[in-house]
Amino acid sequence: MHRKALIRTAVPLVALALTAAACGSSSGSKSSDTKKPTSTTMAPATTSATVASQTGAATLRAKLTSLLDEHVYLASKATGAALRGDTAGFNEWAGALNGPADSNTADLTAAVTSAYGKEVGTAFDGLWRSENHIPQFVAYTQAVAKGDAAGKQAAVDKLTAYAKTFGETLNQVNSNLPADAVTQDITMHATTLLAVIDAQKAGDGAAKYKALEEAYTHMNGTAKVLAEATVKKFPDKFDGDPNSPASELRAGLTSLLEAHVWIASDATDAALRGDTAGFTAAATALNGRPTATRRSSSTPSARSTART
Repeated sequence: MHRKALIRTAVPLVALALTAAACGSSSGSKSSDTKKPTSTTMAPATTSATVASQTGAATLRAKLTSLLDEHVYLASKATGAALRGDTAGFNEWAGALNGPADSNTADLTAAVTSAYGKEVGTAFDGLWRSENHIPQFVAYTQAVAKGDAAGKQAAVDKLTAYAKTFGETLNQVNSNLPADAVTQDITMHATTLLAVIDAQKAGDGAAKYKALEEAYTHMNGTAKVLAEATVKKFPDKFDGDPNSPASELRAGLTSLLEAHVWIASDATDAALRGDTAGFTAAATALNGRPTATRRSSSTPSARSTART
């Protein structure tokens, strides 16, 4: 499975969009006075916009947004396959999510290591791979499949304990991350992802994509908080502002473009399986209802992902 090929579209497109926007404003501001060198006048604005979107802080936030969103998508792919009884599919998606190498967890660990150093990176890897994290989403899925209420609660209890441990650990690493706030954030991460699993089990496509949107939108906010705290701790390592308009734009477009790819893959997967209901739900989340049947109210989709 070529996991990384799915998620590398956003950054070049953002840079292109910014450059195109700057060029467009340049052509629209030409003066009739041919003696004025308009290219010299516009150069600083173009350079400023491009650099602002590619500072260390902007890049960190976009990278964390990408990886945390991917964590949600891969988890949902794995749980969906498990609930369909697709063992081979589950193993592939689970490996892409949490395998020892070329996985989402490995990439997250590399990102943490690059900012905080090898010792913290190694500790993060162990914490992220903890038995009380990703394996408990699997345990919850298995319990849901069997209608095992006690098993579901046991998984929730372990995820809750994990959130507390995660919050305390991150606070020790970076005092800009309050333990209670991180605990609440990880608890919400678990809550939103469990809602995706419940909707998958119920076969409710609309509810699934609404819950999935909530899950990865929440991760966008997590990426923002983590980037801000990291830049505060290492101002010499990360230039720029993770909350600048350019950073907001880059992170928002990163999430939206990745949502486009992942949901499109859901639609094509469902079509190839002959799952008409699944295809319709994914296609609606991706591109709205067909014109003939569109209601006046907005269908849940990826559009609010840019809210960070």
